[in-house]
Amino acid sequence: MPQSLSRSSEVISAIKGDYSPEALREQLRPKLPPEKPLPKRVPGGNDFTEEGLSLRQKHLKDMGITLDALSGQGGRTSPENLKGNIENFIGFCQVPIGVIGPLRINGLYASGDFFVPLATTEGAMVASYQRGAYVISQAGGARAMCLTESVSRAPCFIFNDLTETGLFLNWLYSYYDQLHAEVDETTRYGKLIDMKTTVNGSSVYLIFEYTTGDAAGQNMVTVATEAICTKILEGSPVKPRTWYLEGNLSGDK
Repeated sequence: MPQSLSRSSEVISAIKGDYSPEALREQLRPKLPPEKPLPKRVPGGNDFTEEGLSLRQKHLKDMGITLDALSGQGGRTSPENLKGNIENFIGFCQVPIGVIGPLRINGLYASGDFFVPLATTEGAMVASYQRGAYVISQAGGARAMCLTESVSRAPCFIFNDLTETGLFLNWLYSYYDQLHAEVDETTRYGKLIDMKTTVNGSSVYLIFEYTTGDAAGQNMVTVATEAICTKILEGSPVKPRTWYLEGNLSGDK
């Protein structure tokens, strides 16, 4: 999705701080197998016997890949450990897990050969991904670089006319810096980094951009945006006729 110039400049500056142009090219360039050999593929992809299963598990374990949790041998998770993750908890279901790889990645933060677990009951799915991983790896690997990162929420405020819309925005622009404190009250990890505005007649859409650390952050930014909107409604000299926490202009991370 579109990003502001200030946010894009911050990300580019951070990358430049870690890499020179020459180091960046070296980090991202393809590493062809003759130069850097690939690990062996998982054996016996179509062997559905117990022996075939053991062979594949041993192959991955010999490379130092831990499989206890994925193979169901890691023991049952205590219900107390799931607090905040699920409601009305009654147990677990099992989904078959396959693996693809090696998948070669040439990225700024992940670089190397990876084996990727895939949980599915759709036949041919894992085989299709495996073929793609094989072609990508033989071609030297996939380049990966994050140029920006944010999650947005876009509340909508509806006024009676365009005059009220203008008065509201005039007040809001001067009040924006105070909204960061409201976000800090709701989360330790989320940060408000930008606000964009879109006006459609008497409707004002406020697109708040956040960083959310390692979390996907959908609930995090929803709670933060609700706190912001509550503060806006308390302080605004012009009250909207109605408002919505999400006006369908936001985006995922």
